[in-house]
Amino acid sequence: MTDQTLKKSSLFLLELIIVLLFFSFCTAVCINLFVKAKIASTQSYDLNNSVLAAQNAVECFKATDADAKEIASLLGGTQNNNTVSITYDKNWNVTKKSDYIYKLTFTINPVQENIISADLTIVKDTTTLYSLSAVTFVDTTAGGD
Repeated sequence: MTDQTLKKSSLFLLELIIVLLFFSFCTAVCINLFVKAKIASTQSYDLNNSVLAAQNAVECFKATDADAKEIASLLGGTQNNNTVSITYDKNWNVTKKSDYIYKLTFTINPVQENIISADLTIVKDTTTLYSLSAVTFVDTTAGGD
């Protein structure tokens, strides 16, 4: 080999290494973007379903005049005094199993004679996904006269 051929092949090898480094860097950036997009998608899915579950629970709260036992029955949860707990699996289906993913806790608090409030929280593991407060008026004179 001549000196000129050796210099050309060394230059080609150097260019090839630089191109490989550039594509490796671009690949790392793209993978990072895909991972962030997946995380954002999962968070959006969890938040959307949390809002839907909370709205459903609040509608039951208002429709049943804040009766915890009836709310638990309608939503498929369990009732303990003025607290209703509903557990969901990874697809947001109500489950009674202990290996649930999401948990909705609904606490009913009397405020005044006819006004009842409720605090609702949805958690995944130890992270609060969504919380909501609701107030309803219970008409105690409707069954009277």
